[in-house]
Amino acid sequence: MSSSLTIVSLNTWKGEGEYSARLEWMARGLQALAPDVVFLQEAFECPAVEADTADRLAKALDLHSEPLRARQKKRLVQERYLPSWSNLAVLTKNPSRNAKVTKLAGHSQEKDRWALCVEVSLNDHPLRLINAHFTHCHDEEGHKVRARQAEQVAAEAAAAGEGLVVFGGDLNTTPDTEPIRTLSGVVGFLPIMSPAAGGTMQGECFDADKPVADRIDFLFVRSCTPTLSRRISLIEAIAMTEPVGPNGEFPSDHAAVVLTLTGLGQE
Repeated sequence: MSSSLTIVSLNTWKGEGEYSARLEWMARGLQALAPDVVFLQEAFECPAVEADTADRLAKALDLHSEPLRARQKKRLVQERYLPSWSNLAVLTKNPSRNAKVTKLAGHSQEKDRWALCVEVSLNDHPLRLINAHFTHCHDEEGHKVRARQAEQVAAEAAAAGEGLVVFGGDLNTTPDTEPIRTLSGVVGFLPIMSPAAGGTMQGECFDADKPVADRIDFLFVRSCTPTLSRRISLIEAIAMTEPVGPNGEFPSDHAAVVLTLTGLGQE
């Protein structure tokens, strides 16, 4: 039995930029990480042009996909405004079960935010996986809404009965804010967020004059078993930060957060 798990969270930046090329770059970048679980945010879906980011990446990684259609609107696709979705998805090595959707608190200017929760057994370990994308609004109301969204996720995590809870996503806030303090402290998520890991909001292309600074993507782990908490180790990294396109493009405007859990198989 394997004693480790690798979990990745990535905002895939909808269908922006060189989308077809970026799909290939994201697939290659994720394949190099060999993840057991992937949380996707802004997973673009546009049936009119047969675009489906979550499905494409799941097939490239040989993973099962549990998608959630979210944030529907007409977007500019191949010089046409077409119906599309900016989805959440959880990709897993084994089929997930008991999918649950939670409507998150809304902002007066932006109400369509969700959390997707699934359960899965990986390497004989039960996992409860929660993927979310918090509001992007940064006014006073937005700060309060993100705090409320964090409380909703904390309540969902606290409901788990056994095994590990992993929560991740694009939280649109930095480590020193109330939502992150809530998630780090209230429900006993194990502290990770190594300052040395770096930021995640990297933009479309490499720019030496604009270093990556903001950390807005996160992964958290909570163990529901005290003995497991004492023996597992967590290693965090930021990945997919190398420009791969001909003009210095990144696979996505967000870097990926990678969390490796070791010691799971020890007695």
